[in-house]
Amino acid sequence: MKLKVALCIHPLVERYDVVRRTIEEEGDSVSIFQSETDLEKFKSHDINFIVSYGYKYLIKGELLATYQGNIINLHPSFLPYGRGYYPNFWSHIFDFPKGVTIHNINNGIDTGAILDQRQHNFSDEDTLRTSYYTLQTSMLSLFTKSWNKIRTGKLTPIEQDQSAGNIFYKKQFDHVFSQLPNGFDTSIGELKLLREEIINSYRQIT
Repeated sequence: MKLKVALCIHPLVERYDVVRRTIEEEGDSVSIFQSETDLEKFKSHDINFIVSYGYKYLIKGELLATYQGNIINLHPSFLPYGRGYYPNFWSHIFDFPKGVTIHNINNGIDTGAILDQRQHNFSDEDTLRTSYYTLQTSMLSLFTKSWNKIRTGKLTPIEQDQSAGNIFYKKQFDHVFSQLPNGFDTSIGELKLLREEIINSYRQIT
């Protein structure tokens, strides 16, 4: 069966065309959604599958109930570690495993069953910027490799360990970002030196 896919993205997401082309190469059609939407709009496009990539709105309520099992998210962390906002940063601060994950969407934040994932290692010379782009490139590669098996139900979902990892929010990142000496060009080595200070600051608003 050919799918009609809603590709839900953040307006600033780069290279989402890789995801679109991968879907279309299977003969499926793609409708792009950047703003918050609802069930009626999806129905008007005959959508039967949803792919979320950097989408800043929660898919919940009627949308979640209608498309449960046919909604996936592309998340730049090695779940269950690094749920929520800007996980690349927090994975270095808390020394979590780093990587990318494709998972089902449920009624939690990045808590859905894992379909596929890939782990990465970074050196102290990497920066927040270079590690971010490495993860984004890896995410696109993983999606390209996995989409056929996802769309045909050939990947067995693996439930996450809900007791592992942490969830992070934008307000927490914004609170500590000013402590970074070179912003997104701060190296991983510099982050390690600031780790204790940043964690103490993070705990002030959790």
